[in-house]
Amino acid sequence: MDKIKFKRFLSVLTSFCIMGAVPVALHNREVPVEEGSQPVTSQNKADLLGVSDADEYFLGAASQFSVFLHDDFAAHGSDCEGRLAAGGNANMGDPVSYSVGAKLDPSSKAAQIVVGGDTLQNFQPGGKRFVIGNDKTVSQEIIDHEKAGQCEIYVGELIDFDKEFSLLNQRSSYLSGLEANANLGVDKYYDKGWTITGSDNNLNVVNLDAEQAKIFNDGYLQIDVYIPEGSYLVINVPGDDIKLPLTNMKLYDDKGNLLQDKGENMPVLYNLKDATKFKYLGSIQGSTLAPNADGSGDEGGHVAGATFAKSFDGGIQFGYSLFNPKVLSGSESTTTTTSTTTTTTTTTTTTTTTTTTTTTTTSTTSTITSTSTTTTTPTTTSTTSTSTTTTTTTTTTTTTTSTTTTTTTTTTTTTTTTTTTTTTTTTTTTTTTTTTTTTTTTTTTTTATTTTTTTTTTTTTTTTTSTTTTTTQATTQDGEELTNTTTTTTTATTTTATASTTKKTATTTRSKTDAPKTGVKPIYSVLAILGAASAAAVISRRKNK
Repeated sequence: MDKIKFKRFLSVLTSFCIMGAVPVALHNREVPVEEGSQPVTSQNKADLLGVSDADEYFLGAASQFSVFLHDDFAAHGSDCEGRLAAGGNANMGDPVSYSVGAKLDPSSKAAQIVVGGDTLQNFQPGGKRFVIGNDKTVSQEIIDHEKAGQCEIYVGELIDFDKEFSLLNQRSSYLSGLEANANLGVDKYYDKGWTITGSDNNLNVVNLDAEQAKIFNDGYLQIDVYIPEGSYLVINVPGDDIKLPLTNMKLYDDKGNLLQDKGENMPVLYNLKDATKFKYLGSIQGSTLAPNADGSGDEGGHVAGATFAKSFDGGIQFGYSLFNPKVLSGSESTTTTTSTTTTTTTTTTTTTTTTTTTTTTTSTTSTITSTSTTTTTPTTTSTTSTSTTTTTTTTTTTTTTSTTTTTTTTTTTTTTTTTTTTTTTTTTTTTTTTTTTTTTTTTTTTTATTTTTTTTTTTTTTTTTSTTTTTTQATTQDGEELTNTTTTTTTATTTTATASTTKKTATTTRSKTDAPKTGVKPIYSVLAILGAASAAAVISRRKNK
């Protein structure tokens, strides 16, 4: 074969090497991390989140933040005294440094600001731990502080915001479906004066009707809450556009003892299940759950409670409150049934006295004594006849006394049956385990160099000649066998050099196994391959000369 075909073959082979090397070099390349940034790993995730198992809380990971949003956060002045998390980007508001975490424990390893998107800007970075989904856009101020060791930036997914907001929607629907077990009293002369009384040791529920919701949206409320210490109050507010009022709230236990007058961490939650937007009208006590609503609020007020919403754009100040119960069970309703059974036992004692009337009849014996006196005189004859009747009647009267004794025994049995129905909320936590399988492609390069050296030494009387013949065989794309034979004749000195070359180019087989390393940029691999290809081309040209 001629030299032109051989050169063409080498050129095609070099092209194939380059084309095949590029995807190999790019395979399994990680998202680049800026110098100094750290990845979110399974080892540091619990520290950054602030809790080892967020699923044990009723509101999941959201329970660890004062502001927890699915989308973007945009601030216009003011600050957030607690922790802030946004599934989108932050801070998309005014181009000023927004303060976060001023009231938090500085020794905590938890991240103060978590952003799920790719933009992190307009925050005061000093002493902060930032987490960003990927660091496409990080403000220069934050980068400079990170390089100076004054803040930390972690890159990766710390929170699955879609999963957490699915949980928040479930919780909001559950709470809105509970029956009220607390009483809302409205002052007779002042409809903005509310008194809420509940007795459940875990969860007390108030469902606002249309008229009460109208008052709620009207700007101001004075609320006195009486519930057992350690329990919670949920106020279900209907409507899709809610104006959260400026409130003045006092918390009492169920015995009337004052527990708290305004301030942070009130155990009160406003549940806005159907809201698509809401606005804070001023300072408010209590947390807000509105997972599908865009929130806003003017500068000047203070939210002494956590905010869980779709997004937020406003200037109101957020406090450091959390709403983090582990369990909020349904209404524990106690039904007391009193059953009164009256048993009347009547004992009638009848004493019957038989009256015996004894009538003694005395027969009267009439004794008639006839006395006849005969006086014999010439003129007179006298006859005296005396009849005496004696009747003796003996009457015996027996008085019959009939005594009837009636004994009435009334037994009243009162049976009180107390039925306590406890509805237990069973939290079904679906844990999605994402298994990332990294396929490491190991490239084994075997270089086989076969040099056949034929040395012919011809000795004459005057000249010593060393002839080295190298035969190389290759196959072109056309399937033809190409043979190139080069004969070099040198002097004895040159022969010695050739012998040295022969030893170096002896048949050698080398194997090298390279595994791609995390964080190695593909440009170095490409340059190495291009260099090898160029070297092969230069060698081939020298051989063809």
